[in-house]
Amino acid sequence: MEAWHIAANMIGLLSFAPLVRNKLGTDHFMFFYLSSCFFSSYCSWIWRCVRLRSAVSSLGASGAVYAVTALAAFFHDIDSALLCVCIFEIISLFRNSPFDNVAHLSGILWGFGEYYGDIGEDMYTGVI
Repeated sequence: MEAWHIAANMIGLLSFAPLVRNKLGTDHFMFFYLSSCFFSSYCSWIWRCVRLRSAVSSLGASGAVYAVTALAAFFHDIDSALLCVCIFEIISLFRNSPFDNVAHLSGILWGFGEYYGDIGEDMYTGVI
């Protein structure tokens, strides 16, 4: 199961990272990727502490890969597909999934924030 999950992460990253990196630039992309990894791991840890009463943390790239995938979906106007992914992740969250669904969802949230934060910034700078 672990090898399959790592392979899926790498395929997702190899598929979507170049699209996002070309749009953001290398430095911005690296900051986005690493910060999404920290954010999704932190959200996962909070979830485990509060909901599962366990301080065991998970560390992985799934949340960051989901952030990159979500941002690519927003950039290429296929973000409606993310709704299905979010519904699947929320259902899996409460069905004892072996995957870190909170990290996945928070990665999508990070991609959403990056996209709409930049749009808001562009709209603001365009006005002034």
